[in-house]
Amino acid sequence: MTRSIAFVAFCATTLTLTVIGPNAHAASVTLVGSSLTLGPGPLYGSGSEQNNVVNSPGAPATGSILFDPTGPTLTAGTPWVQNGQVYAFGCGTCQTVVQWFFTGSESGFGITFHVPGVADFTEGNQNNSAYGGGPPLAGGKVQFIGTTVVHNASGPFAIPFSLTWPTGLVDNSSAQPTPGSGLPNIIFSYVDLTTFESTGLLALTKTVTDGFVFALNDNGGPDDDHDDFVGFAIVSIAVEDPASTPIPGALPLFGSVVVGGFLLRKWRRRH
Repeated sequence: MTRSIAFVAFCATTLTLTVIGPNAHAASVTLVGSSLTLGPGPLYGSGSEQNNVVNSPGAPATGSILFDPTGPTLTAGTPWVQNGQVYAFGCGTCQTVVQWFFTGSESGFGITFHVPGVADFTEGNQNNSAYGGGPPLAGGKVQFIGTTVVHNASGPFAIPFSLTWPTGLVDNSSAQPTPGSGLPNIIFSYVDLTTFESTGLLALTKTVTDGFVFALNDNGGPDDDHDDFVGFAIVSIAVEDPASTPIPGALPLFGSVVVGGFLLRKWRRRH
């Protein structure tokens, strides 16, 4: 029952797009790159050298809403992409809308997320668990960062965002360095938003969807656990309609409804 209530709230976030006008529609994300080939064994777990943010069968629960159903050990089925970039496909009369969420970190650096049109967001080493990170996320499993609206020409374009810390920088302007190369890098995965209704989790998947996960390894070191900043984004496209409500005024509702849904679910579990 509580999952159904939260899922209704989650789906309601999509309905906020309808105030833009009848021409709003989903936009598939495109991930380029190759399958992840290097990672700790197991990839997910409670050790500081493992990914402490993403859940997986056989690994201690982290409190994050992200879930890799392929198991804690890196296999050919693991959905992560290395040496990648994330693209959206736009048209000259379109607005590409990207809604950004933070799900956890185990960095110790205070990594800052930068994206156009949104206030900078700095993590506080929150991995939602009793492991090596800081206190859990305020409000539970996910934190809304903000909404980016991109006016773009026709064709594919790299979605602009970056992560910075005192000694490093990564962004989506070019293909990511290879894990284990000694350079900071991000890995990506598609995310299945429909799984929340039945499990309360968003499943990582190789299937193309309108959502993607990004996960940072900030030191490029041999652990390659990619849990120093983990977040996800949902992408949609709206054809510009002068008679409709402006996108920037409509979409902030997304974050408040999502977070509200998760908080309601958490409250119902306690009562």
